[in-house]
Amino acid sequence: MRTLAVIACLFLAGCATSAPAIAPSGNVDRLLSHAQFRQAAKTAPEFTMEALNTIARLEHDLVK
Repeated sequence: MRTLAVIACLFLAGCATSAPAIAPSGNVDRLLSHAQFRQAAKTAPEFTMEALNTIARLEHDLVK
């Protein structure tokens, strides 16, 4: 429930201002270097690629 409240606050803050509520932080790079990434990519390659692409797109949208 706490996570949902934090996400809601971020969305509301983003709607009230033109600046992003949070800055991109290189999450794709962090996940690519994670110890379990290779296993995740091997087990579910399409899902892993889609998730990384979504994260990259959302981070790109934040800096627009």
